[in-house]
Amino acid sequence: MKRCYWLIVIFLFINFSEGFSQKTYSSMYRFDFSKNDNIHFYPKILNKKEKEAQQDKSLFYRKLFKESLISIRKEGLNITINPLVNFSAGHSDLKKKSLFINTRGIGVKGSISENIVFNTSFYETQLSTPIWIDNYYKKTNVLPGKTLPKPFKEGSYDVGAVYGTVAFLKNIKNWKLLFQIGYDEFFIGNGYRSLLLSDHSLPYFHGHLQVNYKNITFHHITASLQNPNFKNFLHLENPISKKPYEKKTLTIHYINWQPISGFSIGFFENTIFKIPTESRNHHFSMTYINPIPFVHPLMYGLNEEQNVAVGLDANYNINRHFSIYSQLLFDDLKKDYTAFQVSTKYTSSHIKCRLEYNQIGKYTYDFHDMRQSSTHYNGYLAHPLGNNCNEWVMQAGYKINRLEIEGKVNLISSKNTDNKKINRNFYNGTIAYVFNPETRLQIFGNVMYFDNDNLSHEWYLNVGIKTQLRNEYWDF
Repeated sequence: MKRCYWLIVIFLFINFSEGFSQKTYSSMYRFDFSKNDNIHFYPKILNKKEKEAQQDKSLFYRKLFKESLISIRKEGLNITINPLVNFSAGHSDLKKKSLFINTRGIGVKGSISENIVFNTSFYETQLSTPIWIDNYYKKTNVLPGKTLPKPFKEGSYDVGAVYGTVAFLKNIKNWKLLFQIGYDEFFIGNGYRSLLLSDHSLPYFHGHLQVNYKNITFHHITASLQNPNFKNFLHLENPISKKPYEKKTLTIHYINWQPISGFSIGFFENTIFKIPTESRNHHFSMTYINPIPFVHPLMYGLNEEQNVAVGLDANYNINRHFSIYSQLLFDDLKKDYTAFQVSTKYTSSHIKCRLEYNQIGKYTYDFHDMRQSSTHYNGYLAHPLGNNCNEWVMQAGYKINRLEIEGKVNLISSKNTDNKKINRNFYNGTIAYVFNPETRLQIFGNVMYFDNDNLSHEWYLNVGIKTQLRNEYWDF
């Protein structure tokens, strides 16, 4: 009976909800994202009128301002290839020296017939970061959203990143089926943050099944996560140094239902499975690929041998400009194991605004066995700050033609292990001119100010040229 109590809570607690997406680029800090059923890999197929309009322009003009650098379109085959860059220079007033980001990469996406789509990208980056990012590295041995870095010159890093997925599609009358396998990340929700699953962590190997039927969408994900236990980050009593990269398995079930136009509600459940204590060998279990939702909470409960969490999210469009959304997560039925989000946003063709509040309990994403915490490469899978915090996010953006201006404020209050309150505030302003919407190639200028509870302050200025194809989070 105790294990079934969560089910009663779900059906009694009707909250506001949203959808599920896997994103390739951020525009105005996710203002422009809509649910895309994860099928974002198709290159744009131009109709006859669009082709004629583009052919009026020179090849140089089209490649710089309109199209992918290389585009192959034949019968049953569509491929686009683009360079991925970030060449920028910056300055930190605390470091009192010039900082830099030097990224080179390549992105390939396409489709074969109507049933296979693929997407892959490779990045190589050397960078130096502000002090608050250096401090995050000292704590976790990783950089936000980056693979394990190597030292590069004095106080700089050398990192690489690889993403890639292939998906198989099939439409059967009212049913749409997708099976995807690859190495990437996901985001569930409609906010700047997600309290269920976010895209700020490193990519992970996964299998993903998606089924659409009329106004219902079902997702099942099985993913392999890593526990790099550097400096005994997991606080184990008897850490086994022979396995610094032990694996754990994450499964997710998510159902999104749109009962009426403009309103959707989602039901979420995830499980992080126990790793054998003795050898810590990773054994595959058929339980990992169970497609039936909410079986794991019924089997294991919310506070026993497996780390199980359930949640809700919802979205309601008041009119064509205003919407409200919310998320709720239970890792246990106690207050310190819950999280919730509530927000509203306004969008129009030129102006976009958001006000969002997030609150997370003291132990929401942790577990009594730290190896089963909701983490991947020492970074949390949902909110990047993890537990024991609340946050206000305020954003305002203006866009005219290809000029984008945005301001954002994060007001964060958290508590450390001694339960001492710490305030961390981020103020961010960005201006960018987007040359090519297809690749998000842009010149930009950015200024960030970090205030750590009046104990330290840091200004960070950054200007350059880049293709902004993925979300980056330095505001935590």
